[in-house]
Amino acid sequence: VLLDVGGTLWPDRWTENPGGRTEKVGRLRALDPTLDENLAAELVDALAQLGAPEPAGAAQDTNETITAVLQDHGLDARRLDPVAVRRAVSLPFHGRHPLLPGAATMVQKLNADGLRLTVISNTILRDAYSYWADFAAAGLDTCLAGIITSVDAGWRKPHRAIFDAALGVSGVPASRTAMVGNSETSDILPALDLGLTAVLVAIEGPPPIYSSADAVVTSLEDVPAVLRVS
Repeated sequence: VLLDVGGTLWPDRWTENPGGRTEKVGRLRALDPTLDENLAAELVDALAQLGAPEPAGAAQDTNETITAVLQDHGLDARRLDPVAVRRAVSLPFHGRHPLLPGAATMVQKLNADGLRLTVISNTILRDAYSYWADFAAAGLDTCLAGIITSVDAGWRKPHRAIFDAALGVSGVPASRTAMVGNSETSDILPALDLGLTAVLVAIEGPPPIYSSADAVVTSLEDVPAVLRVS
């Protein structure tokens, strides 16, 4: 099973934390104590403005983008490693961004059913390293076979490359794999094109009038039963 994250396991919008900006500044300065606090704050604000590459399914070179942001602020990438920078500003989910209702139970049941679970997620800065820590804090890391994000793959859903990368981690053929996600365009349609079973979850909003998915669920706890049938 390939699992989306935003809107599927965790809310699609980051849970706002008034102290988040200050914490990110502190995490950046921990990378380089000589970094001026005001400059670190400017860097945090600039990174917060980064959006998804266009069009949908575009290539994504996050490290190159961050290097450009650093240079725009007069900083050398040899002084602040772009990988360390994006991980520093990717605050851990635990205690800040709670799982959607039923998400933990779903993951645990799918794992208990003997299914190999691989996370596949479009992100701006967060990579598999950061996600592994998030799933570990939620007690779900041992349920996963792997994690692929658009930062790691260099391509965003619905591009085939990120799906191929996730299937490669899973080690299970597409014909025996299901995609569970909340986006018709980013999750369901590309999954069907590759021959996967597709389950659309409608948790943060009402179910669509029409979906190409093999099944639509309004509760994450219904997913294991749906996949047993299919």
